[in-house]
Amino acid sequence: MPATFAEDCTPTRSCCIQPLSALGQSRRDALAEWFVGHGLAHRLTHLIATNKPRTVETLRPLAIASGLGGDRDGDGSLDGSDVDLLPGDGIQQYPADALECDPAYQRTLDSKPLIVDAIRALPAGSRAVVANHSDTLYAIITEATGIDTSDPVLFPKEAGSTTRVRNFNDLWVIEIGPTGAGTLIKHVVFDIALERQRPE
Repeated sequence: MPATFAEDCTPTRSCCIQPLSALGQSRRDALAEWFVGHGLAHRLTHLIATNKPRTVETLRPLAIASGLGGDRDGDGSLDGSDVDLLPGDGIQQYPADALECDPAYQRTLDSKPLIVDAIRALPAGSRAVVANHSDTLYAIITEATGIDTSDPVLFPKEAGSTTRVRNFNDLWVIEIGPTGAGTLIKHVVFDIALERQRPE
């Protein structure tokens, strides 16, 4: 059975308010479990997403596991330090004050320069997780860190594309030095089926 999406589209058919599919939720949970299992969750300092709900949803369990978001003191209010349309969830959105289908921020490409600037502005010693989109992630890695993403093994591409991420199961761990140059430390591919089985 195919995933069902709730979509609200603009006149040009740029679709918005698209939540994670069931498979996307599995990937989201695997991401949080990986950080927890490797003892890295509580060492995170920043969670960075776009204004698209699916990138925020991708980081939500990690925000809670890392202590960066959620109701940490039990008073019913979210306690994260992020300032955006969902304050206190521990995930900083870029742009911070624009909804997914607001003019000038309808496409996934529109948030790219803001994400690059946010990465470059991170204080020394930061440990950030960036959730982004398949058509912008490699450009963000290159522009923010200088890493060449042309290697098809380390940076797999969708068939017929030189810029688009092949799937949604990849995690790249990158260290940025004092000069702003990045080094790829690890490429992790989560063992999650790319296609759901058809019911018999």
